[in-house]
Amino acid sequence: MKNSSESLSILKKIVFTLTPLIILLIILEVSLRIVYFQTNSQSPLAIVASFRHVRGKVLAAKAKNYVQNYQIPRDALFSADAKELLEQFQQEYETNFKMLVEEAQKIQSKLFVLYIPTDLYENPENGLFCRNFFAHLAEKYQLEFIDLSEEFRKYPLDVLTLLPDDGHLSRFGNQVVAGKLAEYIDKYSNYRTIFQFQKRVSLFGDLKPSDNSIWQIKPDMPYRVTTNSQGLRMGYDLTFPKRKQRILALGDSVTFGPYLPNHHIYPYLLERKYSDKEVINAGVAGYTIIDELSLFVERARYVEPDITVLQVLDNDISDLFFFKRNEFDRKRGFYQPSELEKNFLSSLIKNN
Repeated sequence: MKNSSESLSILKKIVFTLTPLIILLIILEVSLRIVYFQTNSQSPLAIVASFRHVRGKVLAAKAKNYVQNYQIPRDALFSADAKELLEQFQQEYETNFKMLVEEAQKIQSKLFVLYIPTDLYENPENGLFCRNFFAHLAEKYQLEFIDLSEEFRKYPLDVLTLLPDDGHLSRFGNQVVAGKLAEYIDKYSNYRTIFQFQKRVSLFGDLKPSDNSIWQIKPDMPYRVTTNSQGLRMGYDLTFPKRKQRILALGDSVTFGPYLPNHHIYPYLLERKYSDKEVINAGVAGYTIIDELSLFVERARYVEPDITVLQVLDNDISDLFFFKRNEFDRKRGFYQPSELEKNFLSSLIKNN
């Protein structure tokens, strides 16, 4: 009985000794998770972030169903039946574009418009319409317009892109973009903004911070994504005060660079050309002007860019459709179709 009692006493001592340590570790773990969440989340409360995450998944599924159910052709927005809707999207795009111009001017950052044609081969008329729209905006707001149309016509599509597997740019396509962009960067090589923020946010981009993982969106096309601690697809953190000219690249998947490692994407290739410049990749797949504006205002402008490059595509206008925004919207909002969109979808159903 004595041995049994002594064993029980030792066990109690061990339990009482370990319990505070276990509780302390749990508190530390929870505290670190709270700190990490508050640092990286756009929402003040975890329950709000969780709700938005779940709702985003649901909306993305609904968005895909809309595309499948209505079978919207790529050129439908440019048909005579969609004239008013196209004008609505153009107005909405310009409203946000103008705001981005104004925000860039506030911090004395020179804004360029980088046009990469995606309908050059399959829908050249629609591509020309989009190209002229972006060129008009650049001219109207007195911005440099960098047009890749002529450069892209020099090469087969399967050389510029990853076709037949995917339509995004290949490493060579990114080299073409970087080379053309460098011609304009050289014109402003000595330009520096004197604007400095007294306070700045900890995240400058929308990607998962400090990521170094293999992404497999397509099982047979894995690629490594490396981000810095500031949410940007870069291999190093930005420091302040800056010592080099900073070029900020805003855009969608073309700037992000899916199916390629960091060192094959045009922001990295552009930076490799210079020893006195930092090129910042803030691209996110699916973003259009509304997302790029809010990202710039809330995060990206705090890198204090001397030059800001807005990369645009032919599908940036059609990405303003409510179902596309429900799938990719940066704020994970919920968008109902406008009356013009309802009428457009109804006409598609009647014609099918």
